[in-house]
Amino acid sequence: MRNRSKVFADRKLQAPVDVPARLCHTRAPTRLRATPKMLAVRPTPALELESIKEPAMPVTGIGGLFFRARNPEELSAWYRDQLGVGGGMGPDGAKTDDPWVWQTAAGPVVFAPFKDTTDYFPADKQWMLNLRVTDLDALVEKLANAGIVAERRAEWDTPETGRFARIHDPEGNAIELWEPTR
Repeated sequence: MRNRSKVFADRKLQAPVDVPARLCHTRAPTRLRATPKMLAVRPTPALELESIKEPAMPVTGIGGLFFRARNPEELSAWYRDQLGVGGGMGPDGAKTDDPWVWQTAAGPVVFAPFKDTTDYFPADKQWMLNLRVTDLDALVEKLANAGIVAERRAEWDTPETGRFARIHDPEGNAIELWEPTR
């Protein structure tokens, strides 16, 4: 059932008196107080409310990652050439027709703010990119052949989450490579 406060918000009306505040996405008192405008509103019939559906969660994934670079063209080429990441690339490393979009394979994404004092990635950086990979050993070998050093630590790997390696792009941004446990 669609939230009653949402129905009223769509119509630029206020919620009726009997809607608990917790359903109106507010931290106000337990119930809303009636205002003259609210009392003049004719509530939507329950039948209409029951028939309105909305998705359980409107966000379906990450739509992009945007960051500053001293030389965006060179850095884009590095990501594309070394990792198969960026516009015009598909999940299997093949080129696609869209130069702006990177077509990725579906899978888990970790979205996790870290404490500002973390030592998990460099203190002078506000973010770290984590890329999900299918064959960590082969990728680390490919990167080593290109002169890119990958750091690996036994304490990073766990049977529950998988295996990890860390590299840095030419501008010093940390990139974590993650091979999830299957």
